[in-house]
Amino acid sequence: MLSEKNKISLDMNIMQIVTMMSEGNPGALAIVMSRFETPEGLLQLLTCDSKGIRGANIYLLFNDCCGRDEIKFERTIKMIRNAVFTEEELIKNFELGNKTRSIPFLDDSIELVDENNPDEWSKYCELTKASFVKRLEEKLEIQRQREEEWKSQTQTDDENGYQKRK
Repeated sequence: MLSEKNKISLDMNIMQIVTMMSEGNPGALAIVMSRFETPEGLLQLLTCDSKGIRGANIYLLFNDCCGRDEIKFERTIKMIRNAVFTEEELIKNFELGNKTRSIPFLDDSIELVDENNPDEWSKYCELTKASFVKRLEEKLEIQRQREEEWKSQTQTDDENGYQKRK
């Protein structure tokens, strides 16, 4: 799980929930506060909390993965709640955000006409997951290649007597 910390409980007030979920991250603070302005906001926070998505990862989810688009955020949260994406996929994507930039979970080229139609939603989730996994693997491979180039360059610098890069 992303975060093994305490979970939201019924005896918590809004300030406690906001503090816990934002973990002191200013971007996450704004996102968490805005959830209390929407009817489904608390459910979204509970979903994030149940998956250990807090602080910087909430910010990455809203900013990088959803492009600050409320509809994409709601749809992504719904897919996370329904376990379309594995915990490992979530972690890998958020770790990318710490190095470069997380990728969107949704693929804008995949159209969903009726979100309330279970068959259509299921097909949409299946196509979206396949697209996400492909894009994630491509980005991770690029990241691995860059790290190998960096290691190779650092090793060459060491062999030539240059100081190590930090």
